[in-house]
Parts: sequence; structure tokens; C-alpha cells
Amino acid sequence: MTPSLSLNAVHFAWPQSPPLFEGLQLTLTPGWAGLVGENGAGKSTILGLLAGTLKPQRGSVTLRPAGVVTLCAQDVERPDTLVARLAGAQDASAQAWRARLRLPDGGLGRWPTLSVGERRRWQLAAALWSEPDVLLLDEPSDPLDDAGRALLLSALRRHRGIGVLVSHDRALLDALCEVTLRVTPGELRRLDEPYSAAAARWRAEEEAERARWDEDARRLKRAEQRQDQARRDREAADRQVSASARMKGPRDSDARGILARGRAEQGAAAQAKRAAAARRRVEALADSLARPPTPAPLGAALRLGGVSAPRERLLGLPLSGVKVAGRPLRGPLELSVDRDDRVWLRGPNGAGKTTLLRALAEASRLPPERLFVLPQTFTEAESRALVEEARALSPEARGALGSRLAALGVAPARVWASARPSPGEARKLALALALHREVWLMLLDEPSNHLDLPSVERLEAALRGADCAFVLVTHDVGLGEATCRRVWRLADGELAEAALA
Repeated sequence: MTPSLSLNAVHFAWPQSPPLFEGLQLTLTPGWAGLVGENGAGKSTILGLLAGTLKPQRGSVTLRPAGVVTLCAQDVERPDTLVARLAGAQDASAQAWRARLRLPDGGLGRWPTLSVGERRRWQLAAALWSEPDVLLLDEPSDPLDDAGRALLLSALRRHRGIGVLVSHDRALLDALCEVTLRVTPGELRRLDEPYSAAAARWRAEEEAERARWDEDARRLKRAEQRQDQARRDREAADRQVSASARMKGPRDSDARGILARGRAEQGAAAQAKRAAAARRRVEALADSLARPPTPAPLGAALRLGGVSAPRERLLGLPLSGVKVAGRPLRGPLELSVDRDDRVWLRGPNGAGKTTLLRALAEASRLPPERLFVLPQTFTEAESRALVEEARALSPEARGALGSRLAALGVAPARVWASARPSPGEARKLALALALHREVWLMLLDEPSNHLDLPSVERLEAALRGADCAFVLVTHDVGLGEATCRRVWRLADGELAEAALA
């Protein structure tokens, strides 16, 4: 018997809220499925239903045969029970998993000092060591560098049960998942292909759907015109029948009167058929148009307001002027950025990428309004200043800013009402504010953090169309490869030019 995990006609609603899902149907078998969708569409709710931490109001969630379901949530503030068991276990399997994921020694006493990436590796190793029948992962690759992602992918491929992965890491989704589960408001759709192919399919389908709807709207207008003409023709034919019956002259034979009336009645019948056909056509088209197509994605036309600088060299900095881990940076590379540069700054966690980006910003001699810096984190004062800047905009400018915020996956009303936005909201607000500025250079430190997949793709499209130069720090391979022309590789205190794959 092939193991399976099923949602059977599942109905779920949060208290005092309209239904989030009605009649959900899904069956999963061993292998990995990627669960994707915009923030707020219900991905976490689906994971909760599959894990059993949420109960449907109607329908059922069934695992056959019965087995163990493990959910690895995003929160790794404290080690869970499985992590504690793995830390204390000395069997060969536990030792193999600790080695496989390169877990640091020292037990869980060091947990507060571990990076988020190290905690994630502990969480994942513990889950895989326990050999669950179903493994559910919520954004496991968020804080991981290239090496960490490679470890993650290798480990996840060892799982032989049912797996569901929530991630905005397109490279990981494509490499691991043969099935894509797309969550949209009220719906869950399964596509038996990796994310990139599945996304291309649904975008083409939705484009075709919108094109058909537009064409049907044009046809309806023409059909209504023909219906109106058919109605007038029928009314004229009916009048002709009446006239034929009333206006028989004294010299007309009965045969001639009957013939004229018959012709009029035949014409009226034909016009009645045409009018009925026209009415049915209008009704069919109106019924089709009563089901509107999937709207075009909000913010699909996001555009950076940066412009090409009038000068060739935007900034330069001697490598010896930058210290990483207390030592001057080494390497053959001249540290400079020209107006046409789009640089991807890569390297493992802790290599000093943020330090280098900060040094570039400090070395800049550009007018302040021509440079935009997006840090990884904002202080409380900086977050408040961003909100105040947004509130001070004109109504028209604030409306445009709201559209950009929505396109980046955050509700504008939440930002306007907040005295202090969350870290994710602050980053999105800073990015949205920068989208209209005519900057010459952008220094972006992990701009896709806290963005859902559709928002990452909108950001990617905006960066591809940017006229300004930028230096981009990102672990998102798809984002870097799609937007950059040069690669700087930073590792072990050395900076070098690398090939763009």
C-alpha cells in the first residue's frame, strides 16, 4: 500500500471570519511537493491542517497508514524536543546526521549563541534523524548561504516519506520538488511539475483566460447590437403580418391575400428565430463574463526609478581600506563600481559582505539623493523615520507608494497605522520608497528577505529593468543570475571576480 496524506473536502475558517477554504481536495504520496503562494493566501494554514495542529470545521485529514508527521516551523528561538533528543543521542544514526549537517559541538548550552542558520540545521537534522512519515518544512533555507543550501538539499533528498516544502527559494524548489502546490485565495491547485515549469504554465493559462474574457466582452457588445437589430426586424415583420391581415383590397382574390399573409408570416417566423438565436448568444456570453478572469498580478509592472549616471565611475575604494574580521581585505580585484555595473556580491555567511557594502556606502562621494542603501536590519528609530517619511508624502505620492507596498506583499493600511513596522515591513517600505527615486547607485543587502515568491519575482523584474547601477548581496541564486552582469566572490578575507553562471 502506497502511503498517502489526504485533505478530504476540508472546510476551514478562522473564528468570526469568512471561510478561508471550502471543499479542499488533495492527495500526496512519497516525494517532495513545493507549497507556494502570496503572503496571506493560506500556506501556513495548509501546513497546520496537514500537521494536525489545525482542525477543519468539516472534512478530514487522513494519513494512511497511520504514522508520524513532523512540522519544522520558522521559529527556532528555542530548541524543540526532537533537537534535545538528537543532542543527547550517541547512536550511529544521530552521529551521522550531526556530521552530515555539520552541527557545532558544545550541546544545546550554546543555543543562544548559534546563528539562525545553525539552529535551522539542528532542527532539520533532528527531524530527519527521527525518520518521520511526513515532513513539513516552513522556509528552511531563509538564512542559509550557498554551502548551507547545498547541505540542506543533500539532506532533504535522503527523506523517503512524504515531504512538503514552503519556500521562496526557486532554485531549491526546482532542485527538490517534482510537485508544486499553488495556494491562491480559497483554492489549492496541484501541478505535477517543478516550480518554474508550473509557474510558466499558470501564467500562460491566466493570460489566455484574460485574453478570452476581453474577446468575449467585445463579442458581447457586437451580439447585443445584433440582438437589438433582430428585435427591430422582428417587430417590423410582426407589423407586416398585421398589415397583410388588415389591408386586403376589394379586388384581391382570397388566394392572393392568403399568399401575401403567408409570406409575411414566414418572414416573421424567420425573424423570430434570428431574434431568439441572438438572445441566446447574448445570454451565453453574459454568463461567461459573469465569471471574471484571474486578475493580473498586482504590481507586475514594478519599476525602479533609478537613472543612468552622467559620470562613468561612481565609486572606488582600495581593498586595503576595508577590514574584514579585523584584517585588510585581500585580492586582485579593483574595488570600483561604474554606472553600467550590476554586481552580485556572493560569499558564505560571516564572510563580511555586509561589512563591505557598508564600506562602499561610506566611501561614496555621490550626492546623498543619488545613493540608496538597503541594510539587512533597521533600528527602531530608522523604522519610525521611514513611516514618517511615507506619511509626509502628498496624497497622490502616497497612493502610488501604497501600490508598490501591495506589490511587495504588505498591506499599506497596516504600515500607515503602525508606529513601528515589523522588520519585514520596514524593509519593504524602504524598498517601496526607493522605487521612485532617481538614484544612480543602489547598495542592496538581501532585498528579497521577508518577501514571498510573487514579490521576489516582481523585484527581479524591476531590477532587470533598472537604469541605475547596483551592488546586490543575495543568497537567492535565481535573483542574482537574472539581474547581475558581474560577480564578486568574498571568502576567507579575499575578494575576487567570479564567473556568472
